[in-house]
This record gives sequence, C-alpha cells and structure tokens, in this order.
Amino acid sequence: MLKFTAGLILGVAVGLSGVYTYYCLGFEFDLSHATNITIAVATLFAVSIHFDAQRTAKKNRIWDTNKEMLLDLVHSLSKAMNATDIEIENELKHQAGQGSTELSEREISSFDGLDRKIDYVLSVYSPLMDSKLVADIETFKSESDEFTREALNDEISNLEAYEEILGKYKSLCGKLIKFVGRVSGIKYT
Repeated sequence: MLKFTAGLILGVAVGLSGVYTYYCLGFEFDLSHATNITIAVATLFAVSIHFDAQRTAKKNRIWDTNKEMLLDLVHSLSKAMNATDIEIENELKHQAGQGSTELSEREISSFDGLDRKIDYVLSVYSPLMDSKLVADIETFKSESDEFTREALNDEISNLEAYEEILGKYKSLCGKLIKFVGRVSGIKYT
C-alpha cells in the first residue's frame, strides 16, 4: 500500500510538472516528443518490472534453500512444546504425590531432536538465514542451556525450568512462523 501511495504521489507530481512545462513555458510539443516520452515511460516500467522480478526470484531462492530446514525446526519445536506440557503435568502430579518425574522416551527424543535441529541450523544454515533469526535461535539455545544447568544444580525447581523453557519455545516458535510466512511469500496475518 505504501508503494502504491508513493507511486501515485510521484505520478501526480510528474504529471503536474509536465502540464506546467507545456502551458506556462510555451514548450513546443509534437509527435517526436510524444514518441520519446512514451519510450522513456515504457523503459521505466520495464526496468521496474525487471527489478521486481529479481527481488521475487531472490526471495524464492531463499525460501527454496531454507524451506525444509525451517519446517523441520518448527515441527521439532512444536514436538518439544508438547513434551514440555506433558512434563509440566507430570511434575504437578508428582508434587501432588500422584506420579513419577521420569521422562518418557518420547519426551527425551523430542528434546534431543530439537537440540540436534538447532545445532544443525546454527552450524550449517546460519549463513543462509536472516541474521536476526539466527541471533534469536542462538539466544534461545543459550537460555535453554542455562535453564537446564540451573535445574540440574537445583538452583530452580524442575517446574520453574519447564515453565520458563515453554515460554521460550513459544516465543521462538512465533518468530519462526513469522519468518516462514514472510520468506515463503504467504502473507502472515
């Protein structure tokens, strides 16, 4: 919408300046001038279409390069969020004296899978990705490692660690989904 408005304003300004030049300055206007102006305007349109096509092609290349990795990362992140929800429920049951705090194989594989995906993204795909998103993933990884360390050293309870990391998962997932929506060409709403 902003580009359309700027184009409209520029078009009106150019049109008014052309009318001013023609009427006020007594400029002679014949068929050769009209032809030259038409060719110049057509060239401007062709150049703008070319630049738009180049921008779109670059965006498509970025999406094609990152598509599989980004979708796998979002999927692993959602699995880890579900596993964290289950672990929060298990921890609450354990505090009420109704269950065990042992992690099931499914939850362990979800957390390990996410860790592997994040390491892979940071080591292999980071040069191909948006630097802000890479910084967000690095921040998430360091905060996640810190929560794990604090929970293992009993500096915070397991429940607090799970709740904090779940919030970080949701935040990173939201950023990834926005990035995927923007890069894939699908408008994020």
